[in-house]
Amino acid sequence: MIKTKVLCAAMIAVVSGFLLCSHALGKDKGEYRTAPTNNQGAKWRVGYLEGGPYVNYQGSLKTTAEALVELGWMERETIPALPDSEDTRELWKWLSTTAKSNYIQFVGDAYWSSEWNKDKRQQNKEKAVKRLTTVKDIDLIIAMGTWAGQDLVKDIRSVPLVVMSVSDPVKAGIIKDPEDSGQDNVHAWSDPTRATRRLKLFHDVLGFKKLGIIYEDTESGRLYACLTDTKQVASERGFRLIECQAPDTGISLDECMSGVDSCIKKLAPEVDAFTLTDHRGEHARYLPQILEPMFKHKVPVFTPVRGPALVKRGAVMGIAREDYDPLGKFYANVIAKIFNGARPRDLDQIYKEPLKLAVNLETAQRIGYKIPKNVLAIADLVYKNIDSQPMK
Repeated sequence: MIKTKVLCAAMIAVVSGFLLCSHALGKDKGEYRTAPTNNQGAKWRVGYLEGGPYVNYQGSLKTTAEALVELGWMERETIPALPDSEDTRELWKWLSTTAKSNYIQFVGDAYWSSEWNKDKRQQNKEKAVKRLTTVKDIDLIIAMGTWAGQDLVKDIRSVPLVVMSVSDPVKAGIIKDPEDSGQDNVHAWSDPTRATRRLKLFHDVLGFKKLGIIYEDTESGRLYACLTDTKQVASERGFRLIECQAPDTGISLDECMSGVDSCIKKLAPEVDAFTLTDHRGEHARYLPQILEPMFKHKVPVFTPVRGPALVKRGAVMGIAREDYDPLGKFYANVIAKIFNGARPRDLDQIYKEPLKLAVNLETAQRIGYKIPKNVLAIADLVYKNIDSQPMK
């Protein structure tokens, strides 16, 4: 049985401050306009590269487009609901064919998604680099996620490269420093303490001594799991990290889940808490299977990265974006300033976004954990039941 950890008022103040934090830490190296302007009479042409479908990617792209509308770069039109919350292809198709603007064009055939396939990743990298360096008809490229940022940063030196939705662009080798990309044409959003802040929050609340984690033992797999930061916090706080490796990229979701399933069965009897990462096998559709062994052993499962869907489906607690609007506005301002003459390198990269705390009461009951009243008081999302319905 898990013992309730009593939180003092000071700790709650820290938690509250963490959840409400939203500000840029640095400053642009100059004053730059965001008002719409054309490219010497033509529209600015934008391309897009991603490693594969992911919920954060669609949310980031959609709210960036909506924020460009607010800045006057695009005509006001409602982006339609999309059937798949992780797919950007249909969103890009709509932006390239339906969205109206006198200033900006999302180029339909300048979209590449590698579907998390290593061979396709290399092919798309070559296509994108050729388009940007030989054809030269793209004025700015959005690199969505770690793979995309890594694939373009070394070969693209003149076209503005805006890297979005990367957990740690410094550790990924995309930028030199959170305050300086190190390359004139590169800008990458950065929040250098995000992973450690979140993990410390959950350790404060749950007080675990042995934390389970699953990751693919590759460079990208360790990055997606924020493994370096997690080990740092474990060392500072004095808890043990119990690791298990499972393949992720280049295989089907079912194969991902098979590896995760083996790890879960191994970890559940050994740990007193488990953290969900960006491993594809820990997708919300598989969560009921992941949770059964954890429920059996009364292990709290929390999610610092993937959003409220996992808490809704049975994680006891999680950090989720309030929405993607703040980040979308941040990205849109970056793009607008670049089109107004700013060097990407000269624009502030550091931004902390507002977040929500989500909890699941049925899960807490099933594992014998009483969520402290003070935590419930600051929780933005409280799910009374576990949603175990099959997902498409």
